[in-house]
Amino acid sequence: MPVLVRDLPRWLALAATAWLLLGAFLLALTPLPAHTERLGWTPLFWLLLAPLCMLAGLALRRPQPAARAFPG
Repeated sequence: MPVLVRDLPRWLALAATAWLLLGAFLLALTPLPAHTERLGWTPLFWLLLAPLCMLAGLALRRPQPAARAFPG
């Protein structure tokens, strides 16, 4: 399996984290409002909630470690 395909969840998590940090920066330090009359909650969703949903989905999709069979 190619390395990029095997490491895709890690790259997606890195991209979502960068997206989340940039969105938080834009909402916190610029005059960009979280809610506008024309767009509604769209800026808040696309800058914060969408990357959070992506990170949550990746965390839920992560395979669980295999349970060890102890000799009995």
